[in-house]
Amino acid sequence: MTIPENALAQKRKDLLLGVGKVEAENLYLTALMVASSAPRREESRGVHYREDFPTEDDHNWQRNIIIVKGENGSPQLKEEPPINHL
Repeated sequence: MTIPENALAQKRKDLLLGVGKVEAENLYLTALMVASSAPRREESRGVHYREDFPTEDDHNWQRNIIIVKGENGSPQLKEEPPINHL
């Protein structure tokens, strides 16, 4: 049994469309996570700049904002102390 060449070409096209869909979903989720966590950090640090908080605030913001998938699938934010690098 041989598979027609046009069937293989269609299968390849379907797979590429599927990969593109997954990549687009991942880009959307990444943008959603950045957009939901950025307003929580009330300081400017590195490329994260806020006009309403223009300076670094080491006293209050030496921590990481962690994003996890909540029970309903939406991003849930929590804060943790920074990882100490030796």
